[in-house]
Amino acid sequence: MDWTADKVRAAVEDMRRYGDDFVSVEAKRADGGLPESLSETVCAFANMPGGGVILLGVDQHDGFAISGVRQPNVLAQGLVDRTRATVDPAPHVVTSSVEIEGVSVVVAEVRPVHPSLRPAEVDGVAYLRQGDGDYQMNANDLRLLEIDKLLFREQVPGELRPVAGTSREDLDGDLTGAYLGSIRRRSRRLGALSSDDDLLRTVGVLTKDGELTVAGLYGLGYYPQGRLPSLSVTAAVRLDRGRGPARTRNLTHFEGPVPQMLTDVVDWIAANTGTEQAYREDGHMEQRPEFPGRAIRELVANALVHRDLGPASLDEPGRHVDVRVHNDRMVITSPGGLRGVSVEQLESTEVHTAEVNQRLYQLMKYAVTPDGSRVVEGEGGGIREMFDSVREAGLARPRLFDNGVKFTVMLPRKRRFTADDEKALERRFPGTDLSAIQKTVILAGDAGETWTPERVVEEFSPLDRESARREIEWLREHGYLETASTPLSPANDRDTGPSSSFPQEQSAGPDEQPVPSSTGRGIDRIPTNQQLVMEALVAGPLNFAGIVDGTGLTQGQARYAVNKLIEAEAIEMVGGQGSRRTFYRVKPES
Repeated sequence: MDWTADKVRAAVEDMRRYGDDFVSVEAKRADGGLPESLSETVCAFANMPGGGVILLGVDQHDGFAISGVRQPNVLAQGLVDRTRATVDPAPHVVTSSVEIEGVSVVVAEVRPVHPSLRPAEVDGVAYLRQGDGDYQMNANDLRLLEIDKLLFREQVPGELRPVAGTSREDLDGDLTGAYLGSIRRRSRRLGALSSDDDLLRTVGVLTKDGELTVAGLYGLGYYPQGRLPSLSVTAAVRLDRGRGPARTRNLTHFEGPVPQMLTDVVDWIAANTGTEQAYREDGHMEQRPEFPGRAIRELVANALVHRDLGPASLDEPGRHVDVRVHNDRMVITSPGGLRGVSVEQLESTEVHTAEVNQRLYQLMKYAVTPDGSRVVEGEGGGIREMFDSVREAGLARPRLFDNGVKFTVMLPRKRRFTADDEKALERRFPGTDLSAIQKTVILAGDAGETWTPERVVEEFSPLDRESARREIEWLREHGYLETASTPLSPANDRDTGPSSSFPQEQSAGPDEQPVPSSTGRGIDRIPTNQQLVMEALVAGPLNFAGIVDGTGLTQGQARYAVNKLIEAEAIEMVGGQGSRRTFYRVKPES
């Protein structure tokens, strides 16, 4: 990954908002040289499936302030040398220096060591990235890594292990009957098997000796938790500190086969999160859940179906799927990390599929929930749909985190847009159904940020190519994107990157035209908000309140636009700062 100042700022903002819990990035001050704990952090990232990133020159203990480092090249080389000397086996580390806010930040990307070589160690101790720091691996963590190495070498599927003492009598009759009917209708090959037992053996529900497999018991069993208690879900509302001795509310344990637990957990989340009033297309109000139903269903189904089913997880108490609703976020955690796919691939524009439990996944393509819905669609685009639905619901971007031992999804409960944002956008684009991407870029441009087509794709992936092209064309047409050849940003045409990889027309859009002033001067390709202010002042001088009322901008947007126009010597302030008599006017020609 090519690190830029914008990417460093985005990573720092994530750490400020969420702490270190859900980002594979570690911040270290490093103004006095390499931190003592650096080797342990490198080791922990090396043991993660996706590695991690260390930012030297960001002070975690000062609100993640960007403090910078001296001699970044010397520091970067020292980091590589220390890694080779102290971490065994030493991971590959790629370093770069980024100039930001007048100082240098060293970015160190730690690549994961090969699964067959894990765990990496420092002085004989293996470390794991967990929560907000680097922790020594316990015996069960090390056992999980050994199981992973065995699976990597021999591809032994834990889901096909027989569950001793079970038989077809332990299956849920109604659920199994519905499954058999569905698969016979949809698979000509399997439908040709006249014996139900033969079909169940063929798909991996039964072993040749008639015992249930882990996948069969978990997917279609009447009470899987009787044999394997870890095949359950625990959910609770986490209470803030200071609200009494209780730490949780509505603690619930879910049992039964996958289809039943999916329905029950989705219902529990709906009951324990909020609702909002929203307008339908016909103009009537309706109550909508805080989180889109299809996004929640996708995440819960993934947690259930793709959880680790190996002996290290099932034999260890407490390794169940966990749902926690916090005041500012909801967190869904499943045992075991990703297999055959990385977080980066899940968040990319391409569709990547890698079933952790292939037989269970195929089983759930034909199984149905109590309301008759399929457990999984089997098309491979569920994660993309989850991101899309959350984004269009106006919520902040979900975060995915994989440390090899567990996979975590965090859904912020923070809305992308305030009520003032929505009102301002409606005044400027009346009757226009703006997408969440369009709203985000417009508001960010108002605040002075520069956006390129590449940044749109990167910030909002996974996006399919057509959706990305459609969003980019609209934003360019309205003057909210810049490229190297055609600067169109509401950030005074600052060039921050290469041109778009999408074919673009070079003709100017309506928002790029010079705006006439009373003096006959124009401002080339003036940003939209500055254009609104300029148009208001062409009609005559206004105080600040008059500018806000006349343009429909928020106070922050108007203030930014006014300051930029003053810097460009297009307008001037008459009167003192903060005086009610102060007004603004188009600057006369000298």
